[in-house]
Amino acid sequence: MFRILLTTIIVTLASPGWGTQVSSPVKPFVFNYDKRTYPGDNQNWSVAVDSRGFLYAGNQKGLLEFDGSSWNLYSIPDNGIVRSVAIGKNGRIYVGAFEEFGYMDEDVTGRKHYISLSDSLKNYWFHNDEIWRIILHKGKVYFQSFSTLFIYDHKEIKVIQPESAFVLLMKARNRLFIHRVNKGLYEITEGGLKFIPGSEVFYNNEIRVMIPFEKQSFLVGTVEQGMFVYNGKEFSRWEAPVNEILMRSEINRGLVTDNRIILGTIVNGLFILDKYGNLLNHINSDNFLQNNTVLGLCSDNENNFWVGLDKGLDHVILNSIFDSYFDQSGNIGAVYSGALLDKQLFVGTNQGLFRYNFIPGQGFISPILVDNSQGQVWQLKKIGDELICGHTNGTYRITDKGLTKVSSVTGGFDIKPFPVEYPGYQIQSTYTTFVIYKESEAGLNFSHELEGFVEPVSHFEFDNYNNIWASHFQKGIYTLTLNKDIDSVLSIKYYGQSEGFPSEHNINLARIQNRIVFTTGELIYTWDDLNDSIVLHKKMNNSLGKFCGADKIIEAGSNNYWFIKDNNIALFAIDKEKIAKIFEHKLDYLEGFLLSNYPNIITLNDSLYMICLDNGFALLNKKNFELISNRVEVTLREVKVYSRQGEVFYFPLEKSEAPLKLSNSLNNLEFTFAAGQNCMNPVFRHKLAGLEMEWSEWSAVPRINYTRLPAGEYEFIVQTESPGGLISNPVNYPFTILKPWYISLVAVIFYTVIFVCCVIILRLMFLRRLKKHKVHLELEEQKKRKNDMLLAEKKFFRLRNEKLSAEISYKSKQLANSTMSIINKNESLLEVRNELIKQKKELGTRYPDYYYSKLERLIDKNISNKNDWKIFEIYFDQAHQNFFKRLKNDYPKLTPSDLRFCAYLRINLSSKEIAPMLNISLRGIEVKRYRLRQRLGLQTEENLVEFIMQF
Repeated sequence: MFRILLTTIIVTLASPGWGTQVSSPVKPFVFNYDKRTYPGDNQNWSVAVDSRGFLYAGNQKGLLEFDGSSWNLYSIPDNGIVRSVAIGKNGRIYVGAFEEFGYMDEDVTGRKHYISLSDSLKNYWFHNDEIWRIILHKGKVYFQSFSTLFIYDHKEIKVIQPESAFVLLMKARNRLFIHRVNKGLYEITEGGLKFIPGSEVFYNNEIRVMIPFEKQSFLVGTVEQGMFVYNGKEFSRWEAPVNEILMRSEINRGLVTDNRIILGTIVNGLFILDKYGNLLNHINSDNFLQNNTVLGLCSDNENNFWVGLDKGLDHVILNSIFDSYFDQSGNIGAVYSGALLDKQLFVGTNQGLFRYNFIPGQGFISPILVDNSQGQVWQLKKIGDELICGHTNGTYRITDKGLTKVSSVTGGFDIKPFPVEYPGYQIQSTYTTFVIYKESEAGLNFSHELEGFVEPVSHFEFDNYNNIWASHFQKGIYTLTLNKDIDSVLSIKYYGQSEGFPSEHNINLARIQNRIVFTTGELIYTWDDLNDSIVLHKKMNNSLGKFCGADKIIEAGSNNYWFIKDNNIALFAIDKEKIAKIFEHKLDYLEGFLLSNYPNIITLNDSLYMICLDNGFALLNKKNFELISNRVEVTLREVKVYSRQGEVFYFPLEKSEAPLKLSNSLNNLEFTFAAGQNCMNPVFRHKLAGLEMEWSEWSAVPRINYTRLPAGEYEFIVQTESPGGLISNPVNYPFTILKPWYISLVAVIFYTVIFVCCVIILRLMFLRRLKKHKVHLELEEQKKRKNDMLLAEKKFFRLRNEKLSAEISYKSKQLANSTMSIINKNESLLEVRNELIKQKKELGTRYPDYYYSKLERLIDKNISNKNDWKIFEIYFDQAHQNFFKRLKNDYPKLTPSDLRFCAYLRINLSSKEIAPMLNISLRGIEVKRYRLRQRLGLQTEENLVEFIMQF
């Protein structure tokens, strides 16, 4: 961050008299920049300013650029030292270095690229040539080294090599001059080098400066002999008192600006002269120039000038509206008040009371602490012929001998005369109460303290009813009604939030056009005497712009009033008809700040104001209002776009007929802007139309980033504001971020085509599916009919099977009944036979054999009754279809007896039950089983019954 420094040599603009005729001398400001501020090295060999107010300096490390907010450093081939810089009419920046010269060209995106001209030389070999001067003249560019002159006509380069070396190339009154070592001064014409008669006097000297002088003559600056005047015919020594000093200072650079002659030297800094050669200012390292060696010098667009030094860069502001007195030592402190008395300026600070003497040609100098004044001084006010000092220790009268105490009441804040009803009385607010004074021929005398009110009051005013409106030092407002003897308070009323104020803190008051008004830092209020309430002052709030939020209003005489808002001040003329702004200025660039808790601006006389700062004070003369520049412009420096992958793209700065269109992936933008040197410490505000409705807050940051902007049309707008409150015309940059490819017009058309195709395909698919569904339904119907038929068949077969099962069951029952009947019959017959046999044994011969045999044959015949077997076979075959047939087919060796035995096994009859059926014994049954197993081919482990049951 640069520092603002101020020279101690003062331009005297004051008239011989004092009192109301005193005016403030104007002193140059010196802004210091060093390598801690800019990205280069100490030495700056050449300086130039373009039409935008951008500074370009030939630096030890390359080409420096300063746009008023940001610094840039551009390198040339081999990172050479840039010795010389010049600006072309088209803004092209020509540079010269060691065995190298060319220019920086700016493309449409604002980025600079170096183009070498020296590389195009084919028949010239450099030998330690350094380009020390570059001058543009009649459409050509002259590059000068000590041995060669290169002339570039934008097509080719012409080389001039004289027999003797050059000193430096100079341009004055649209003529080119160059000094040849041990030869004299020459003019460069179309025909070549033309000797200037009489310049042989500089045979053993060096001419480094030629500048226009009065009556078409020239001032010629030499290294050892000072300044000469060349009238076109002869050279004569310049008879100016400063010439003796210049002879010892080694003149190196010179220019004329705003009727002033600026000379830069190698050993003694800068000399600022008027057109008659009178020394106006001498700025060197003793008064805040960074270095005494001036290497480069150029004027800017405001008739101020830049200085390239052996150590740093300095910007000298000649046309400052302020005459500032900063306390660099800290001995004076924060300034609270001031007053002019005779030929002295008294300044009240938190350290005490200081006296400055006015010296013609030097201004206010040599501050001296008044004896016994140590401590806080609150107010200095001229009452009659004497100066009264309100001090933390009391109130004093200032005399030639020092301070004389008038009152011991501590903290003399504010003193005012009583209304006309009480002539000769003054009233003062203090830390505790109000003090009444009586004027006499001997001066102001303490009268008494006001009884009935004890509060610290920093400021007060009388209203039309002679009531006192008092601003508490910390909180709220009081109104006091005094008795007729003005020695006590009859009534007190407090006004705070409940009476209409937005807050009870930081309320200040003033009397404007006989009306009490209040500042709150937000809006201005006034007292409604009809309703005894605090209301908004609509007229002032509507007319004052941003100063309706003033922190304090201070009367400046002749219906003029100072409005203070933060660190900004404005002077308004206010009458019953209108409110008009006379002057506005931001104090930030001074690096001096108003006191935040007690800002104050003192009217010293009819035209001179004193601005109290926390590190000194500044004087402002009304006639300096015209020095405020009305030229303020903002320049778009760079439009940088970032892709989502981090790639960086630069886009043209100039608006085209069609707005810039960016793909949706390039939706991160950075805008960089500047105001040049036409606006010290520029601030900016901006907005992005299409995204933001309101302007941003004013900021000194010269860039803004917007990330992830949605698709749409935008317009970036930026403005700058001068210290005088002048707002520049906006710079607009429209652009469009396209919709993502997937919602672009082509994509929408594609989607439409796809949609239509899909509809058609879906329609076809639907129809196909419908047809398929119809076929499916028909198939389903057929299947259903088939299923119904199958079900019917199944039902039929089920019913038939059930019928068959029932029949089989019936047949089985019949078979079982038949079998059981046969078994029972045979068992009965066997029992009968057994009984017959038993009887035969018992009766022997008594039972005739004839009858015995006949009964036995009859029994055996009924046991083996073929009819029984046939009935059994019928029932068995009905229950077990084809059993015999299948068994016979598989085992043809089986006998009918075997088949019959198998049938009995199939119906699961036991051996005991089978024996009667076959009319054999149980032993015979076992034999029969054995034989059957053999015929069936069964293994030993196989069960015969299970085999027959499963067959």
